[in-house]
Amino acid sequence: MRAAPIDTVRYALYGRPLPRIEDAIRVGEWLRSTVLRACHPPVPALISGHDLPPGNPHAHAFWLAESAGGDGRIDHVLIHVPDGIPAGVFGVLADPGELREPARRRSAGDGDADDTDTRAWQLLPEWFGRAATPPDGDAGRLLGKATVWRSTTPYLHPWHVKRGFGAAEQIRRECRERGLAEPEVRELEHIEVAGRRLRPLDFHRFRRKPVAIQPDARGHVLELRFPEPVSGPLALGFGCHFGLGTFGRGEG
Repeated sequence: MRAAPIDTVRYALYGRPLPRIEDAIRVGEWLRSTVLRACHPPVPALISGHDLPPGNPHAHAFWLAESAGGDGRIDHVLIHVPDGIPAGVFGVLADPGELREPARRRSAGDGDADDTDTRAWQLLPEWFGRAATPPDGDAGRLLGKATVWRSTTPYLHPWHVKRGFGAAEQIRRECRERGLAEPEVRELEHIEVAGRRLRPLDFHRFRRKPVAIQPDARGHVLELRFPEPVSGPLALGFGCHFGLGTFGRGEG
C-alpha cells in the first residue's frame, strides 16, 4: 500500500522583533517568495499556485502564520499543500533560507541608496508530515482535529454579498466545495490576543500585488461549529492561501 504523501511542514521563526499576527498576510507572501527564490525552475504548480489544472482551486500551497505562544507575535509558520508536497522541493523546504521582508524604495531626499534596510528571521523546520496526523506534543492550534474553530485572522468573503448570501452562507459554500460538512457560523466581535481585542480593521487585509477583485475589504471574526471533527489547517475566504481567514482549534 502506497504511503500518503507528506503535505505539511511547520517552522519555528527566530529573530527580534518577531512579526505581529496583524501582518499574517504579509508574512505568508514573504514565505512564498522565500521558497520560490530557493526553488530551481520550473517551480511545481502546487508550490507556485500558477498553471493549475481546473477543478481543484485549493490543492496548492497555503502559507500560514501562527502566534503559537499567544503573545500576538508570529513565532511559527506552516506550509500546507493539500495534494501533497512535490518530492523535488523537499530539499528546499528543509533549508529555505531566511524569511526576509522585501526592501522598500526610499522616498525622495533619503539619499542615493536604492532600498531601505529590511528585517529577516531564521526558519527552523520543526516537523514534516501529514496534517491529518500532527505530531505529539505542542503542534499549535492550526493543526489537529476539532469541531469548533475560531478566527485567528479575519475572514474576508470571496464572493460579493447578495441577499441570502452573506459571510455565513459563503463559509458554508466553501466548506461544501472542499468536501467538509457545513458548520454553524457565529460572528464574534474580536480576536483576543494577549489581552488585546483585535478587530478585522486592525489587520493588514490586502495582497502586496493588487488583485482585480476583492469583494470584502473589512472582514469578519467567526466561530465555526462543525457536526463532526475537522482536521486543520483550516483557512477560508479571500487571501486564505496567504494567511487571511485562518482558524484555530477552539474549546467546546
